[in-house]
Formats: sequence, C-alpha cells, structure tokens
Amino acid sequence: MQTVVAQQEELGVLRERVEEALWDLEPVRTLGNLLKLEVRPGGVVEVRGPVRSRVIRDEILARLRQVEGVQQVVDGILPDPDLEIAVARALMEDERARGLPPGRVSVRAHNGVITLLGKLPQGVDRQRLVEAVRAVRGVRGVVDKLLD
Repeated sequence: MQTVVAQQEELGVLRERVEEALWDLEPVRTLGNLLKLEVRPGGVVEVRGPVRSRVIRDEILARLRQVEGVQQVVDGILPDPDLEIAVARALMEDERARGLPPGRVSVRAHNGVITLLGKLPQGVDRQRLVEAVRAVRGVRGVVDKLLD
C-alpha cells in the first residue's frame, strides 16, 4: 500500500509532466490561468475551462493522453463555438429572453466571455436577457453591446 506522502509525490510528478506538455502549446500559454487542471490518483487528469476552438481542445486532449502516467483524461474544456451555440439556444428557450426574435441578437464568445451585438427589440428586458446569458454554463462574463 502506497503511503500518502508517496502518493502526493507521484501526483506532483504527474502534474509537472502534464503542465510541461501543455506549456508547449502556444494557445495554452496565452490563456494564462483560464484552464484548470486537476490530477487525481490513478493517473486521472481533468482539464476545464474555455478555449477559442475545437481544434485547440482536441490538441490539448491529445497532448494529455500522450503524457507518461496519464490513464484517463476528463474533458471539461468548452470551445467558444460550442458556448456560442449554448447561449443562442438559451436565448431561444429561456423565459427571460421572451420576445426576442431569432437572429436579432448576435452572440460572440472569446475565451468564455460573451459579447451580445444587435438591436434590442422593444419590449425585451435587457437585464433579464443578460441574466439568461450569464446563467449558461461556461459563461465567464457578458459584454452588452446591444443598441436600444
């Protein structure tokens, strides 16, 4: 049976390998601390956070799977295009966005920050609309550039 100290040291070594592998990817370096890593016993590595594209997510996951000692990768990465779709869907379905015609508001994501663009239709409550966007999993912030 492995001691707690030995297990912690093993996890620390694995974390260093994982961080080193990811540091070689330029998009990861520019993300700063937006990606969160968790290294667990049994070689399980969970990565969470926003990225600009699915290609970047796929490269991160591929790199993690190549790291010696990694047995399983848990993908909690949210690419901006997927977040844009989730927000657009929420705007169609959420009661707080009632009265918003489809396509009236453009949704743009950048590393998890949503920018709303377009013209706010009369009768749509701006505050409730922004609240609906903030409620979407993965949204780190909202920039409201809607015109009245």
